[in-house]
Amino acid sequence: MADLRLGLYEHLLTRRIANQLHHLDPARVQHHPLDPADAHQPLTRHLAALISRALQAVPNGDDKLRRQVDLANRIAQAITDLDPDAAGPDDQVADARNLLHAIAAPPTPPAQPTFPARPTTPLSTGALLVNGRHQPRIGHEVTHEMASAERVDLLCAFIKWHGLRIVEPAIRGLVGRGGTLRVITTTYLGATDQRALDRLAELGAEVKVSYETRTTRLHAKAWLFRRDNGLTTAYVGSSNLSKAALVDGVEWNVRISNVEQPHVIDTFKDYWNDPAFQAFEAYEPGRDGERLRDALRGERSDDGTQIANLDVRPYPYQSEILAELDAERQVHGRHRNLVVMATGTGKTVVAALDYRRLNRSGTVDSLLFVAHQEQILRQSLSTFRQVVGDGSFGELLVGGNEPRNWTHVFASIQSLHRREIATGAYDMVIVDEFHHAEAPTYARLLERLRPRVLLGLTATPDRADGGDVRRWFDGRAAVELHLWEALERQLLAPFQYFGVHDEVDDADRLDLLARVAAGERPEPGRLWDMLHFDLWGPQAPLTDREQRLARLWAEPARCAELRQLAGVLRDRIHRVTVPVGALRVHARYSRNEACAAFGMPNPGSLREGVKWLESERADLFFVTLVKSERHYSPTTMYADRAVTDRLFQWESQSTTSAASATGQRYVHHASRGSTVHLFVRETRVPDRDLGAPAYLYAGPMAYRRHTGDRPMRIVWELAHPLPADLYAAARAIAA
Repeated sequence: MADLRLGLYEHLLTRRIANQLHHLDPARVQHHPLDPADAHQPLTRHLAALISRALQAVPNGDDKLRRQVDLANRIAQAITDLDPDAAGPDDQVADARNLLHAIAAPPTPPAQPTFPARPTTPLSTGALLVNGRHQPRIGHEVTHEMASAERVDLLCAFIKWHGLRIVEPAIRGLVGRGGTLRVITTTYLGATDQRALDRLAELGAEVKVSYETRTTRLHAKAWLFRRDNGLTTAYVGSSNLSKAALVDGVEWNVRISNVEQPHVIDTFKDYWNDPAFQAFEAYEPGRDGERLRDALRGERSDDGTQIANLDVRPYPYQSEILAELDAERQVHGRHRNLVVMATGTGKTVVAALDYRRLNRSGTVDSLLFVAHQEQILRQSLSTFRQVVGDGSFGELLVGGNEPRNWTHVFASIQSLHRREIATGAYDMVIVDEFHHAEAPTYARLLERLRPRVLLGLTATPDRADGGDVRRWFDGRAAVELHLWEALERQLLAPFQYFGVHDEVDDADRLDLLARVAAGERPEPGRLWDMLHFDLWGPQAPLTDREQRLARLWAEPARCAELRQLAGVLRDRIHRVTVPVGALRVHARYSRNEACAAFGMPNPGSLREGVKWLESERADLFFVTLVKSERHYSPTTMYADRAVTDRLFQWESQSTTSAASATGQRYVHHASRGSTVHLFVRETRVPDRDLGAPAYLYAGPMAYRRHTGDRPMRIVWELAHPLPADLYAAARAIAA
């Protein structure tokens, strides 16, 4: 453990801690006696930490799981030797490969046994669910919890019809097999849908309602799932029974398991019979329907809801699209770009942010925004005014409106059709609904204008007549986010994020690959080392470079293929990268390439996620955010995550203490002249035949603080902010 700091503790006095306390003034140290009644709790936590550390420290290998189980059995045997009443032979792990997951009811022949659906989160594990990327939705989880529960309780302020529709099949299954559902809710703000309560009663649920909201304001939102086999789970958080809360809202819900926190589950009150809930009355539609209708009507207000101004900061997936546009212009020299984005994902906001950025850099000033409907133009003008922060920005040329200054014009195509506009009148031209561009009116305008920047916006570049508007952009689109992709990634819901799949960004290496494939001998250096391992694998010794290069040049067809590949991959570059040594920040590299870039001659020997290279005075961290390939595993997903776009929390190996040489090197790397570098990827799941995904090089970083010991959880500050897509993933994955 690191040196003891000021503050509160609840630590056992291990020998290490006792030795550190020996050097402090006793008057500065406060002790608290262990109580025999609950001393088992801190002692259990202490032993659990030691056992977890030992199990994690088992080296990787084909027999790792067997060795972990063997170690667990040896620990259990030690307990048996100390106290035969506490553990015995029956507590030994008999199967080193499996967990018992379910027992099905006997089927009626010839049917096969049917196992109940199970939630994504293991029943024995707690978790924080935020409806985030790579995380289960709260709606998905509660429906799957219901499939194996015998008794379910729901406590929430309001219940909506569309929320009920999501869980209705699960309720039918619960009640159909003899289970019970009890619901407590209110008429607060008139938010509950009466037909939802009527439907619950029809399905067989017991429902209680509070009609008095002035003194009884229910803010709790909780589900409780009781199972006869003893596995009880609960959810407490922000989600009422509404579609938004269950599927795509910005919600925080904590999942609790009695395996991990039995004392928390035990404190759940039976609200159904609690005297504090006397104001909640049983609801029967035939008897109480009119009363509920009057209560809900009385709570509702006729006042309109004011819509807040747009947040002019882009969502992370929009930031990534802007970064791609930046790369198209800076890297590829393309200033005519088509953006394909599904309706509802913010095409106009992206266009306004793009204009604001170009304007602030001095690239453009005058603007012509073209659309075919007055409503679209008015909405777009409002968006631009909020993004640029100027309520007087822009003028309309539509429906009788005539610009005075003609500097920033939002015009209908019909109005422009009747006017002659100079070829270079506008620095930037944005055409909304660009799939109309094949129409004669649009075509004449586009053929006449020659802006510095042309930006086309559309939800679909394909026309019913078979035409393709990509011809105005050299046959390509800069960004394509189609409807099915947006739906699949749930981008049409607030605060859901999208990152463009991008494995090649990567230009120095591609240029070298093309030159080598053309017969040019590369200069000795790290880039050549990286290319060597790319072509021949991590086990190929660097001493064979010349021999293998000759073999490559002896295959002209293979060389031609590599030159074509380099061109295709270069065309897929979607972000501007920053050179740091042989690498580029925010480019992607295999682990072999990264190790070669730091002078490691045998990258294939690396088996762990960390590497200290003494010759380079550099620590390399390789982080995979989603560590379990089989299921959602909150116990591993909280270890490595983005705190902000510049702060990254990383967990060391289980045996690394702050007092060890490795821990001290991490903490004092700056003063000792060493560097620390972060490589991150979302998952290790192979992409078909392409193998495991590459790592994004997040760049060098500096130690800021740490907590814990063996393992240490260290917060590092990155020299370069994470790109928008990876930042969103690194935050959302671990909530």
